[in-house]
This record gives sequence, C-alpha cells and structure tokens, in this order.
Amino acid sequence: DLILKGGDVLLMVTKPSFLERHVSHQWTGDFCMITQVGAKPMKPNWAKLVLAPMAAACMIILNILKVTNLLTLALITAFFLLACKCLTWAQIKAALNMPVLVTIAASFAMADALEGTGVANELASNLMTITSWAGDWGILYGVYLSTALLTALLSNAAAAAILVP
Repeated sequence: DLILKGGDVLLMVTKPSFLERHVSHQWTGDFCMITQVGAKPMKPNWAKLVLAPMAAACMIILNILKVTNLLTLALITAFFLLACKCLTWAQIKAALNMPVLVTIAASFAMADALEGTGVANELASNLMTITSWAGDWGILYGVYLSTALLTALLSNAAAAAILVP
C-alpha cells in the first residue's frame, strides 16, 4: 500500500461524478485542488488504435527482413500515419527536437572533416602514445577522459562523432 505524506502530490483520473461530488465541498483538508481537464472525455477512434500499432509492426518487420533501412521505413510510416490522420503535422513537429538533430548532423560533418584532414588520426595516435603504457585499461581511460574534455567544449553528439572514427 502507498502511504501519502505531507507535500506529496496525488494525481487522479476519475469519472466526472467525482468532480461533481467533491468540488462543492468546502476545504476539508482532503483535497487542495480539483480541476477538470478537457470539456468532455475523449472517445477512442478504434480504426486509428488498430492502424497505428499495425503500421509500427510492419515497419519493424520490414526492417528485420532488411527490405530497407530503418530511417526510410520510419519516414514512410510517419507519412502513412499522417495521410491516414492518425498523426497531425503539429504532433510530428513536436516530436522532433530540431536543434538536437541539426547538432548531430553537423557533428557527423565535423567528424568527416577531421578525419579527412588527418586531425582525427593525429589525435588518435597521440592518445595511443600517451596512454599505451597503461595497457588496454589506460587506452580506455584515455578515450573516456578525452570524451569528457571534448564534451566540456562541444556538444555530446559532436564529441562522440569526433571520437568514434
């Protein structure tokens, strides 16, 4: 059983009758705030409730069968769900964190540039020279420390993209 203490917050999803019974009572110490969320209860759209999981399952199955890569399948599934009105464009935009996606894409470009110019190779050889005396654990610690230092200066995605190659 759950024991509530002072300062705990309890969120309850109830029927409208609960609101009718308790909102008219004066403050009794039992409830601090009772509000209704939404004007009326949502009625499920059974076609969408079946279609969305089936689309996701098809995406996973096609990826397992190596029909195409997961990104392509995810985009096809998203556009399919948009066309079937299971999703709205606003929901899709809200689900995408564009600053993070742009940072990751730029990090891969930076990693390619560092590898192409030889900077990544130079960093790797210097890291191996500095940490090789401690064996495998020293190299692992060196990679960890380098990642921590790069993360202090760059984003997590940029640091990972630089150190992965």
